[in-house]
This record gives sequence, structure tokens and C-alpha cells, in this order.
Amino acid sequence: MTRTEKGNKTFFMNKNLLLSKLISRKQSKVTICISTVRLIATYAVETWTLMESDINYLMIFKRLILRKIFGPVHERDGWMIKTNHELNNLIGGANIVRFIEAQRLKCWTIYII
Repeated sequence: MTRTEKGNKTFFMNKNLLLSKLISRKQSKVTICISTVRLIATYAVETWTLMESDINYLMIFKRLILRKIFGPVHERDGWMIKTNHELNNLIGGANIVRFIEAQRLKCWTIYII
């Protein structure tokens, strides 16, 4: 089972919590998602060899989860999903690939020092 499959499984295990109307702040749901799903999906990331296809798949996976959390927007013509740019603005530009690169640098600085 790949990391993104495990992350997807973790998301669906927590789906009721993340899509619940009882948690009104979307940012709280994003924090829960980051602390559970991203943790599972990026486990042992220091040892990965990232190819362009892996990066694209991780970005698609992240946007899929964010679209489920933030949901569609009602406009005059009907319901519209948020664009990739809107999703990045909502989460403050947090990027899973940047997180992976930061984890790798953190691992290497331990060996340098």
C-alpha cells in the first residue's frame, strides 16, 4: 500500500470529523487534516526519491482533501468548486512538497552538525 493510499484511508477514517457541521471553523478542520493525514502520507519522507509524477500525485491528493473540507461555493449560476489558486490562498500557501523538502533538509542538518 502506497503512502498516498494510507493517507487516503486515514482521511476516510476521519471523514465524519472533517466534514462535520459541528466544527464550524474550516481552519480547525485543515489543522486536524494536517496533523493526521499529512503525518501518515509523508511518513519516512527523508528516504523518498521524488519524481515529477509523485509530486503531481501528492498535490492532487492534497487538493482533493481540501475540496472535500471547503466544499463548493454557491454562485449566481449554481454551485462551483474552488480553484487550485483559491485553495492555496485559503490554507496560506502550505505546500506538501515544500514540507517534504524541509523534512529532508532537517534530516541532513543533523548529520552536518
